[in-house]
Amino acid sequence: KRLVLSPLSKVPGPAIAATTRLVLIYHEFTRNRRRWIHALHMQYGPVVRIAPNEVSMATWDAAKEIYVSGGSGYDKTSLYKLFDSYETEYV
Repeated sequence: KRLVLSPLSKVPGPAIAATTRLVLIYHEFTRNRRRWIHALHMQYGPVVRIAPNEVSMATWDAAKEIYVSGGSGYDKTSLYKLFDSYETEYV
C-alpha cells in the first residue's frame, strides 16, 4: 500500500525506503546515514524518500514547497502539536 497509496509515493527513492525504516536504522547504527543520504540525492535528485514517512531535502527550493507555502497539501504530523501553546502555533 505504501508504495502506491501514500502521499509520498511520488517522491523518488529506493523502493525499500517506502516499506520499512530498517535501511535508515542500519545506516544510523553504522554511522553512515549522512553519506547514504548524500548518495541518494546524487542518484535521485534534491528530494528523496528515506523511510516510509520521511523525506530528505537537499536544497532550499525543495524545502520551500513544504515549509513555506501554507496550502502545499502536505499535512504536518502530530509532532508539531508539541510546539502549540494556548492554541498558538509556533512552528
